[in-house]
Amino acid sequence: MTFFFIEDGHDDLGTVLPEENMVYFHDSDGLGTGGWSPVGYLGIKFLDMPGNAMDGMDNDADGLVDESRDNGIDDDGDWNPATDDVGGDGVSGTFDAGEADGVPTAGEPNFDKTDRDESDELDINTVRFFHIHDYQLTDDEENWEVFTSGEIDTNSSGDGNVGSFIISESFPLASGETTYFSFAVVLGEDLNDMLSNAGSIAPLDVEDDFELELPRAITLSQNYPNPFNPTTTIIYEIPEQAVVKLQVYNVLGQEVFSLQNKEQLPGKHEVQWNGLDRWGNLVATGVYFCRLQVDSQSKTIKMLYLR
Repeated sequence: MTFFFIEDGHDDLGTVLPEENMVYFHDSDGLGTGGWSPVGYLGIKFLDMPGNAMDGMDNDADGLVDESRDNGIDDDGDWNPATDDVGGDGVSGTFDAGEADGVPTAGEPNFDKTDRDESDELDINTVRFFHIHDYQLTDDEENWEVFTSGEIDTNSSGDGNVGSFIISESFPLASGETTYFSFAVVLGEDLNDMLSNAGSIAPLDVEDDFELELPRAITLSQNYPNPFNPTTTIIYEIPEQAVVKLQVYNVLGQEVFSLQNKEQLPGKHEVQWNGLDRWGNLVATGVYFCRLQVDSQSKTIKMLYLR
């Protein structure tokens, strides 16, 4: 289903739903330009709000005071060594730093950046609706007055094109420091449809975002399983788009199989080798080397194949 949000410039409305962490916009008569085109609803629903880990308060009323996603502590105690002790890459079986060491490591599930419940989330503190042709965004004094007012407008007046500021409670943020927040844009044919769609949205796990962070250099993880028979998995990462060569060699330095030889996008990649050589025959039992070549950089791992 496709929705068209067509405003006619004189009867647009904005409404805030504090209990839903949501602001939505619509047209008072449901009709756009010319009085014939139907106009739906558009909502902004906040999923993650910034946190304040320095005010000595339980801002999100979860029984924890000043929890943080950057303090190296499993504040809410939900890190499980049986399932989450997988190392900093978040992948089990790669035997990277932190895997199976019995303590939480940055990058593992349910710990710090990957655990949104470890943020002492703040509430929406200010919502201000304004007519977009009347408000000067370049006026710093006017902006500051709005940002610090602590007032929540229930509705806009509905006599012009409407915009809105949505502001959380204040929190400290040092120069160069980052924090977390996320929101969803929700569309609906009418109010009930929009609220129904908003109710089906789950907060995005930062674990997903964490995997999107690009590496600073190429990496080649140890294959798993290792030893293997006949199939093993190889994971590597590249920091930018480049031609990637991933090749298997025997102990004599002879190329056995080419796993990859093409241009790829930056990020994490995974391939499997099934123990076959370039002619489709199973290789002999022994040690093999997998070499990743990206421009002038290269990495090599040793693999053991057992038949």
